Amino acid sequence: MEILTENYNGYRFHKKTENTVFNSNMVLYFLDEYQRAKAIPDQLTDPNMRSDNHKLTAMFDLFQEEDVKQAILEKIMNNKS
Repeated sequence: MEILTENYNGYRFHKKTENTVFNSNMVLYFLDEYQRAKAIPDQLTDPNMRSDNHKLTAMFDLFQEEDVKQAILEKIMNNKS
């Protein structure tokens, strides 16, 4: 549970809520891999999620100015919309 909580918990349906939920797709991926290999998966991220990361990276690269990128990253890191 510690690994699941550390890696897959933290999603919120509203920014003011204190309650978080697990990412069900990632938990199912973890359990499927654990059952198959009888061990904790080497990769904790479902390979299907990588395509989403590539899309986000490509979108982020549309901003040419470093200060714009930095401002966006700061907003994300500080949970600001």
